[in-house]
Amino acid sequence: MIPSDPLQQLHDLDRALPQFHEQLSSILHSDEYRNVFLKLQSGDLARLVEYLDSVIVGISDPASVPFQESLDELRNICGIKGVLPKSCTLSESLLGCVYEGTFGGSKVRIRRVRIYLRGNPHRVKETFHQVAVTWKHLAHPNIVPLLGVIIDSFELISDRMPGGDLTEYITNHPDADRISLLTNVAEGLNYLHFCNVIHGDLKGSNILVDVTGHARITDFGLTMVTQDLDVIRNGSAKHGCSSRWIAPEILDGRGTYSKEADVFSFAGVAIEVRRR
Repeated sequence: MIPSDPLQQLHDLDRALPQFHEQLSSILHSDEYRNVFLKLQSGDLARLVEYLDSVIVGISDPASVPFQESLDELRNICGIKGVLPKSCTLSESLLGCVYEGTFGGSKVRIRRVRIYLRGNPHRVKETFHQVAVTWKHLAHPNIVPLLGVIIDSFELISDRMPGGDLTEYITNHPDADRISLLTNVAEGLNYLHFCNVIHGDLKGSNILVDVTGHARITDFGLTMVTQDLDVIRNGSAKHGCSSRWIAPEILDGRGTYSKEADVFSFAGVAIEVRRR
């Protein structure tokens, strides 16, 4: 371990003190911390990642400055160093099959991202790590929780929602309250944007319905993993190209993924729900 460095200062902070988050922020923004960060080896790196992960878990308000600063730093570390906290990773041996399985006695949904590219694979892994650690720390009744990931195979493991995706649910339940479902989606999207998270691929097949009949958004951020690649295919895709939901400025190359583009996609979801 590097002697007399900011890492020890972090671990020595008293989380019970009112000034804890102010002290934490001061250390994370210090030149000393940045200099040490560049030299981190596996042991110290793992300690830092687990420390920040535990700090985020202890913050109840995701819109607060301490939450955002801690998550931003953790996301930065996970992307640059190619690591994840233990809370994000699962053992592949615990899963039952390719797209559905069991974990801890419960059915889970497995989203495998298959990527064929001539671009930069390191950039893909970096962004995948950032998406995973961000998703893991978001909590809202209209967001599907992430259980964890399997890094080598680019798989994201989440709860299996018995209602299926929104498109399937409305087809199977023609009398469903569509306004209520769209309200669920709007509230989930508002939460993502409040946390500075862009979905990038909002559509009916990326919205699941839970056992209580409430809509939950899933698979956000995956577009950020694949947006610079030549060819993208997703192992669980069932509904074809997403171009019908994508904002025109993205399709013609004038703009990029944004909160405003997500709102455009939400309008597409509303039309999709109305027509079924």
